[in-house]
Amino acid sequence: MATPYEHITETIIAQLEAGNVVWQKPWQSAKPCNATTNKPYRGINPFLLAIAGMKYTDHRWLTFKQALELGGNVKKGEHGTWITFSSPTVKKDDSGDVVGKYWLMKAYKVFNVEQCENLDKLAALESLMNANAEKDANIVAEEIWAKYADAPEILWGSEAFYRPSTDQITMPKRETFSSNAHFYATLFHEGAHSTGHETRLNRKSITESDGFAGQLYSTEELIAEFSSAFLCDEAGLEMPTRENTVAYLQSWIKALNDDKTMLVKAAAKAQKVADYMMGISAKGTDTEAVPDEKELVTA
Repeated sequence: MATPYEHITETIIAQLEAGNVVWQKPWQSAKPCNATTNKPYRGINPFLLAIAGMKYTDHRWLTFKQALELGGNVKKGEHGTWITFSSPTVKKDDSGDVVGKYWLMKAYKVFNVEQCENLDKLAALESLMNANAEKDANIVAEEIWAKYADAPEILWGSEAFYRPSTDQITMPKRETFSSNAHFYATLFHEGAHSTGHETRLNRKSITESDGFAGQLYSTEELIAEFSSAFLCDEAGLEMPTRENTVAYLQSWIKALNDDKTMLVKAAAKAQKVADYMMGISAKGTDTEAVPDEKELVTA
């Protein structure tokens, strides 16, 4: 029987094989959120719910239990959508001493509000608008970059890349881009790579890169793409299609097939990257999100 992570990966691979890079701003209006807390989903979840939610007009989702708590129920015959949640946990030895800390990744199903009925206690629908919606997106993007307190030096050149050995970002000048959205998406992408430096988040996919199409390289590119999408969304910029994205599609598909947990791990790391660049979280060695072993056996 397929695990939740296999279901999630197969969903994304199907979109990639169709040429749809789902993290390039998949939601058209309000971002998917929890119907009870009204908090937007994070990590890989907004992309998964955007795909599943294309046939619904409501952007709110809830668990089977939450539907019951709201006085209703999931309609008969409806199928849920797998999403993930990571929580910090510790590993102890036989004597009870803490010997390690890591993130435990769990998967569970949610249902769109339109898949439920009799939700008497559900509040009226309110669009979950971006707090920056009324601001100039380009100004907000500059403000976001300014929050990256220990950002590396930017050199201006003909190509965009991050060089870990010198801890420098090279960027084409703004006027060479077709739009400001392309400029900031690229800047955020390269900035995301730079957070992997050993003096920041110390991410293995940067400090021990294995070259183009390698597993670590493919993971790092996914992290940078997801991070850019998160930051562009925060700024209110529509994530543009990057010209070189198509070149990565086949390597991503192969890498995802080789590791069914890679996708959710990369998205979780990207959320940490975005939080770090916006000054929400502190530096430190990046810790791996470890899937619940029970969920890797059955779903």
